[in-house]
Amino acid sequence: MKITNVLGPFDHLSETQLKQILELWNTLYPAGLCYEHLGHFESFLEELGQIKHWIVLSKHNKILAWIMTFDRSGERWFSIIVSQQMQGQGLGRQLISSALEKEDLLNGWVVNHNNTLKKDYSPYLSPLPFYKKLGCEVIDQEKLKKSGVSCVKIRINKDTFM
Repeated sequence: MKITNVLGPFDHLSETQLKQILELWNTLYPAGLCYEHLGHFESFLEELGQIKHWIVLSKHNKILAWIMTFDRSGERWFSIIVSQQMQGQGLGRQLISSALEKEDLLNGWVVNHNNTLKKDYSPYLSPLPFYKKLGCEVIDQEKLKKSGVSCVKIRINKDTFM
């Protein structure tokens, strides 16, 4: 599948783009983190500060991968999604690299086990090995439990990102 380069950063995305991201989110993330309606997803986004989006599009303008950075609790955070068919091709690394061109440090929550299910009841495989390979710091003492999903905090430093 032919893809274009990473596009962004954007302050806002179109409703069509948000719908595509929500579809990826609900397909790829654990069931406990899914949003039933676009309005719920938009409400989640509205609670975040200083959002920046980067996307990767197919030649048919379908979103294949997305990252956003945002402010929460006095820190800079990120969320990322890479479509199933594009995983393992360097897009996640490329998106994080694009975000780190604007940021020195990013925080994220990562499911740190393989005991969680996606909405379709298939297993959600932890991306923690991917982040460790990129040189991310795992902060084991900071954990998040939400909707039956347990996460550990990671930190990506521009200077140690591989």
